Amino acid sequence: MKISKLLASIIATFCLLIFVFSYSQPAYSLPFINSKEKVKQEEPIKILVQTNKCVNCNFEGYNFKSKSKQINLNKTYIEKCDCYGADFSNISLNQVNLKNSTLSRAKFINSDATGINLSNCKLDQANLSNANMSEANLNNSDFSNSIMNSIHLDKSQLKNSILSRANLSQSYLKDANFEKSNMMFIDLSKAYLLNANLIQTNLRGANLVDADLTNANLTKSILNQANLTNTKLRNAKLTNAHLDQANLNNSNLQFANLQKAVLTNTSLVNANLSNANLEKANLLGSNITGAILENTNLKGVIMPDGSTHE
Repeated sequence: MKISKLLASIIATFCLLIFVFSYSQPAYSLPFINSKEKVKQEEPIKILVQTNKCVNCNFEGYNFKSKSKQINLNKTYIEKCDCYGADFSNISLNQVNLKNSTLSRAKFINSDATGINLSNCKLDQANLSNANMSEANLNNSDFSNSIMNSIHLDKSQLKNSILSRANLSQSYLKDANFEKSNMMFIDLSKAYLLNANLIQTNLRGANLVDADLTNANLTKSILNQANLTNTKLRNAKLTNAHLDQANLNNSNLQFANLQKAVLTNTSLVNANLSNANLEKANLLGSNITGAILENTNLKGVIMPDGSTHE
């Protein structure tokens, strides 16, 4: 009897020790998480280096800039990837394909990315200042609230894109295509938009002070409440455009086509409209004090006082 009691006591003590020992050991989940984190970023990088391709990979927060000496990203294929907050600054990204990727808050500062494909991407709050993205495909992408000052987008495609409240001041946008894009409250001050396609774009409340839109096509665009002070619009197409309450003071509209444009309550103080075509435009309530109207076509124009010009 004493032996069985002693044996039971030993077994109970042994079980208790096992229980205490198992709970006193460090958790083994941390190495597993670290391993997963490594798979998340380092393994896709290896795949990218070996094959120049990585689809549906996770590069969230990855610093490509720090790996620029080991990785050549030119002409790589990185489609449908999560690159939220990733840093591509100061590296070469020529003809890289990043279409359908998430790039919110990503950085492309000073990147050389000629011919890059960023179509159907989410780039809200990204920083692309001073990047070279000439001849790029940026169609159907979201650049809302992004910093893009001094960016080079000459001959780039941005059709149906969202650029609301983005900063593109002093940017180079010659021959760029923004057709049907949402550019509400965008900052395009001192930007170069020569020959740009802005057909049916929404530029409501945009800042275009000192911008150069020579030969630009703004047919059917919305420029209500936009600031176009000192803007160059020589030979620009503004047929059927809406410029209600816009500020065009001191702007150059020589030879511009403003047929059927809505310029109600618009300020055109000291604007140069010589040789412009305003046939059937609506200037009701506008201020044309000091405006130059030499050789201007005013046939059928509704004048500021409501009368119709013969």
